[in-house]
Amino acid sequence: MLKRLLAMTGCMIMLSGVFVVQAGAAPPERFTETNTFTDVNPCTGQEHQVTVTTAVTIHENNRNFVVTGRTTVSTSDGYVGRGGDSFVENAGGARGNLNVQVRGPDGERFRVRGNFAFNANQDELKFDRFSLTCTSN
Repeated sequence: MLKRLLAMTGCMIMLSGVFVVQAGAAPPERFTETNTFTDVNPCTGQEHQVTVTTAVTIHENNRNFVVTGRTTVSTSDGYVGRGGDSFVENAGGARGNLNVQVRGPDGERFRVRGNFAFNANQDELKFDRFSLTCTSN
């Protein structure tokens, strides 16, 4: 699930270049993206269908680019949750964050977390951390 959420965020960022071609501060672009896929529940170890819907907002001003997302998640085994992600790019580099918390009908929870930072001046990935963790059993 983590890799798919991150891939979706990356796709949103790449697609946003198609939607946002503007100079100066302009009203943000907004759209919603929904994806469904099969993954393994980290709490049960069983496969389930995951549906992720993200409301995306894109801000661009001169050389600064910001994408934020409010995400809701539901699964075929009854888990539901929400969270957010962000991506910021400027002349110095890029930074991304993802944090989604999901709760099952029996109270079990899992969390998807990720972040990275890229230093453009040194052409170097400074850190890259991602996890999909059952936080209760």
